[in-house]
Amino acid sequence: AKNDLAKKHLENLKNTHKILLENNIRCCEIFDDYSIEFIEGKTVLEIIQDYVNNNDFDSAKKVIQEYYDYLLSISKVQNLDNPYLADMKKIWKEANCLPLGLFDLHMDNVIKDKEGVYVLIDQEWVTSKQLPIEYNLYIAFNVLYNRIPKLNDAFSIYDLYNQYNISDDIITVIEKARSKYFLEDNILIDDEVNTILNKNTSVNYVEDVNKKNNELQDACNHLNELQNKL
Repeated sequence: AKNDLAKKHLENLKNTHKILLENNIRCCEIFDDYSIEFIEGKTVLEIIQDYVNNNDFDSAKKVIQEYYDYLLSISKVQNLDNPYLADMKKIWKEANCLPLGLFDLHMDNVIKDKEGVYVLIDQEWVTSKQLPIEYNLYIAFNVLYNRIPKLNDAFSIYDLYNQYNISDDIITVIEKARSKYFLEDNILIDDEVNTILNKNTSVNYVEDVNKKNNELQDACNHLNELQNKL
């Protein structure tokens, strides 16, 4: 049964990438045997890590801006008629949204290839409903600071929230959406993943954000390990 769920997981990945490619959003191709196209390059997070290792925080911040510009380039401004959460309408009348709502789009799931083109990878967590790109940006920032805490030497995650207009109200609705998606709407591959994600179902969405992000990242890492074993 676990293998069946894993195959379903990979089928979701394949279908999502197919739709993204049909919308002219570059992503790695998933083949019929579930092998995955190799993309030569570095993830956006790895690029930032290289700059931070050399204490070049200005270049790191420039990469973050380029990532934001990339999100804008693959999204369109839409009236928020079919949001993933009804509460989103209280914040946005219209928002930049991708053709699909991607719940695990962050800087470690985007590769800059040798031609300098951004390529999405591992986009299996998806909804057909609208998801503003502020969700993706917020997730990206939290993964970034979880992996590269040295960024705090130059600018904090809250500095980025302010720069990119991610308010406490936006954070609250994003965390509600994220919890709903991963804890209520989807059957995950195994009990270990569910345990990781269900540890804090009643946390305060703003105060305990970093703790929840770490737990979800652990869950996603575990899913990737399972996928690599297939």
